[in-house]
Order: sequence, then C-alpha cells, then structure tokens
Amino acid sequence: MQIGRLTTLAIAALVLNSAACESNPTATNTLSGNYSLTQLVTTSSTGTQTNQLAAGANGSLTLTTDGVSSGSIAVPADPQLGPATTLNLAGHWSLSNGLVTISTTADTFIRDMQLTWTGSQLIGDKTFNGTRVQVTFTH
Repeated sequence: MQIGRLTTLAIAALVLNSAACESNPTATNTLSGNYSLTQLVTTSSTGTQTNQLAAGANGSLTLTTDGVSSGSIAVPADPQLGPATTLNLAGHWSLSNGLVTISTTADTFIRDMQLTWTGSQLIGDKTFNGTRVQVTFTH
C-alpha cells in the first residue's frame, strides 16, 4: 500500500517538474528583449548565395516576457525571394527545449522555422521550395 502511494507521488512530482521546465521564468526573462537581424542569407537550388543584409535587408524582433512578438524584416527585391517586401513579425512566441517558435499573424518564413536559442542569438536554417534561408537575430 505504501509503495503504491509513493509511486503515485513520485510520478506526480515528475509531471509537475517537467511542466515547470517548459515554462521556466528565468529562461523566458533572459530570452525576452530586443533583437537585431544580423544574418539573412538565401541560397538557391542552383547554389547561388545572396547575403540579403548586404543587399539592403534589415530587421528587428522584440520578444516580451508574456510571449508576444513584434518587429519586422524588410527584404529588397530578389530573384530568389520575389519583389521587395516587409515581413510583419507580430504574434506570439514560445520556448521548448532551446527552440523558439514564433507564431506570426502574417504568413512569413519565420513562423515556419524554429529558431535555436544560444543565449544571445536566435538562429534558424530551413529550406523552402528549394531556397535555403539562414537567419540570425542577435540580442
């Protein structure tokens, strides 16, 4: 009887502990803040690589402690990406196992790309329809 009760308590403690790890306030507070776009490189399926920052792209991202994201990325016209555009990064963000997901309201590549949090940077690398996109935001 005692062993069953201890097992139930141990399982409950593990469940509560794992839930607390997913919403770690220290990680959220450290992760939140203002970020600058410091890398945006696209590579076509034929291997043509373009440094979008050198071509005129710029951007910023703000993550709040309550899970709200804001900011934008302005991208110049490009044969790989199409006409000049400004991507709205307004939405919500979450952190799980060191990966940040930004659920933007607008349909942007950022909402389809998980970003790895390194402590001072958010780094993403994903291929969309044959074009590889590498992005870095720095805190």
